[in-house]
Amino acid sequence: MTAPILFRGLYGTPVVTEYLGRYPEVCASCFYLDRMVNMLEEGVDVAIRIPDSSMQVICVGQIRRVICASPSYQSTHGIPTFPDDLLEHAIVSSSTVTPSPEWKQMNKGVACRVRLQPRMVTSTNDSTVRAGASGFGLTRLLSYQVAEHLRNGKLKTVLADFEPPPLPIHVAYREGRRASQRVSSGRVTHR
Repeated sequence: MTAPILFRGLYGTPVVTEYLGRYPEVCASCFYLDRMVNMLEEGVDVAIRIPDSSMQVICVGQIRRVICASPSYQSTHGIPTFPDDLLEHAIVSSSTVTPSPEWKQMNKGVACRVRLQPRMVTSTNDSTVRAGASGFGLTRLLSYQVAEHLRNGKLKTVLADFEPPPLPIHVAYREGRRASQRVSSGRVTHR
């Protein structure tokens, strides 16, 4: 199985250990990576991700792309009220979630893009979360990646009225000739 690094601690490991507890005859190798995995070449049976068209998928939920900052950053630098206001703020960007310095937002149902010059770009989502929570700047991540920080008040969302539509989350697997025998033999099931 593969999934993003932050998914590991928040959801991946608890789900995998519960599954393995229910099915003692099953073993799992978990690859938590902040990159897309070629499932066939790397021998991966199941992936938690936003899939490409070559995969069979089971939709298991939705995530939002949220812009957030610490309360201390917001009190010092203000809160953007429109997407173009982002140009006046320090931006922390993750190259795994937002590889382009352009953030897509929605304004009354119409997509608008804001081309940004991040002050900091990191290669891992957890360092992006930490920089945002430390008060360095605004960041945009997936809602599950910052859920705990939003719950405990270390981060607060901004521009929620301008968020793009939620993204579906899928369990993806290969089908047909190149399907994993472990998945097609019925060991991986969904309800």
